Amino acid sequence: MKRKTSWLALLIAVLLLLAACSPGETTQPDPAPPQTESNTPEAAVITYLEGLRDSDLNSMIQALPRDLPDGIYAEEIIEEFIAHLNWLLEHFGSPLNPSEFQSLTILGFIPPEALDERYASEVNQGNLATQGERLGVAQLLSHAVLFELGGETYMLIVDVADFGSAWHITQFGGNLGALLFIAPQMQGLIPPEFVDEFLGEIDLESALISP
Repeated sequence: MKRKTSWLALLIAVLLLLAACSPGETTQPDPAPPQTESNTPEAAVITYLEGLRDSDLNSMIQALPRDLPDGIYAEEIIEEFIAHLNWLLEHFGSPLNPSEFQSLTILGFIPPEALDERYASEVNQGNLATQGERLGVAQLLSHAVLFELGGETYMLIVDVADFGSAWHITQFGGNLGALLFIAPQMQGLIPPEFVDEFLGEIDLESALISP
């Protein structure tokens, strides 16, 4: 009964966050902003995480593609991500309410080939190119970002694509997540208990790229 109550409280908290951030009843993402020099794959990831930090649903939506498959809405993708992050916080970090995400701090990016050398292989780059063609994008890349939340360090792995006018997150976990055997249900998130295992012998001082 206690576990059921906990999950009910979590669901209510997520729905309250979405309701507070949503500008109206529409389920369609806002138009992407004009391309600028800062419109990079890293900027798309930063926009998403800063939106999470600020409880800004519009920013999180902006980081996702404008055109999603029929029947899929950005709000649902974000709700699922927040629910999973809360589950990780409950089990591996310091439990927080969505309204307490202000503590989120982006530490920097890890080159994907540093996490798995197969990422840079000719075969895998070919796989990325093929996936990009299927999506109709100019380029598809994987990115890994470290962030701190509730005093704990997490890693987020995503695929980011160049849609011509802007970069957007296309998948949580994605290509690099598959190479690292991260289950799709993990939403590309690696909890603090396992971050060091994935970083291995990486020298963060030299490898970490500032946001």
